[in-house]
Amino acid sequence: MTGKHAGHSFSADSITLSDALSRIFSEEPTTRPTAETILPPNRIFGMVTWEIEGLARTALWSDPGPGNGPPKRLFVPQPLRSKVLDWAHSSLFTCHPGIHRSLSFIRRHFWWPSTEADTRKFIAACCICSRNKANHSPPAGLLHPLLIPSRPWSHIAFDFITGLPPSNGNTTILTIIDRFSKAAHFIPLPKLPSSAETTELLVQHVLAPRFVGPYTVRSRVNPAAVCLDLPHSHSYVSGQTSSLSPPIPAPPPPRVLKDGDQVWTVREILQVRRRGRGWVYLEDWEGYGPGDRSWVPASYIADPSLIEDFYRTHPEAPRSSSGVLHKGGVEVLLWVTLLLHLLLLRALTSAPQATSTGVLYPLRARFRAAADAQQSTHLSVMSDQPS
Repeated sequence: MTGKHAGHSFSADSITLSDALSRIFSEEPTTRPTAETILPPNRIFGMVTWEIEGLARTALWSDPGPGNGPPKRLFVPQPLRSKVLDWAHSSLFTCHPGIHRSLSFIRRHFWWPSTEADTRKFIAACCICSRNKANHSPPAGLLHPLLIPSRPWSHIAFDFITGLPPSNGNTTILTIIDRFSKAAHFIPLPKLPSSAETTELLVQHVLAPRFVGPYTVRSRVNPAAVCLDLPHSHSYVSGQTSSLSPPIPAPPPPRVLKDGDQVWTVREILQVRRRGRGWVYLEDWEGYGPGDRSWVPASYIADPSLIEDFYRTHPEAPRSSSGVLHKGGVEVLLWVTLLLHLLLLRALTSAPQATSTGVLYPLRARFRAAADAQQSTHLSVMSDQPS
């Protein structure tokens, strides 16, 4: 077929060729491919089932559950829940996923009221996850040592022993240890107590007066040990004292002066140091050990020769600037006090007098009398010093 239009000629073969070229890049294919599966249809016999589902269906005969669960899910009785958790978390096709993935996999087939709480506890106790998964929590910081107790039952440590065979209805033991004396209390319990019940047990078995003391002394074993009347529930790890140790002598009694004051004999003065505006001395007492040494102010020393002997044997020891020590070991500061009073008196006497009365101010007369009394006291004290 041929034709002519506006000076151009065309044929039917050219029209067919152009129509075929326009269909090469068509957006929608003329025929759709058929869907193919890995296994042919004649090889598929049924759905895959899990062994744990069969166990759950069998357990429903003895424990059918509350009957208010979600549809198309099996209720899991209490004895079978650990197996379901292990199947959903530790099997080869799950490979220890996290909490949310394990929980989502369980909820596809099973349910029970505490599904989420039991799943979190199971995964938190999984040793494989603990060893191989990184911890994203902030660091807890450095460990601090426990405080050293200074008396019995001020610091305690307690723990629970669980999973024991039943004995008189009890399967748990609460152990309470005194960190000072290592005394132990063992309390049998029927089950693991709550925090409130544990507090009541501590108050009843530890803080009661019959356990804390004081206790009655039965007898004196030796100078370093006594026998106490303790409760039967106490168990002590006591040390042993040798019977061959020499007896400890009693410290000497204090002497009584004429005025009724008690004094103790000083072996020697060891050191001196500043305290406030005066000095204190470290004294070694006659008949007492090094642990009984004490710092005593100079006014408490009845014999001034002790201080003189100390400065004679320790000339490098610190002392007052004037180097004068009075009776009783009191450092004399009267020179400084007298100088201050004289300066103040000169300032007052050089001030203008009152024009209304023509006499000195009463304050000026008071300071002049105090200065005279201070000067006379200083002179009397200096006259008492040994030459």
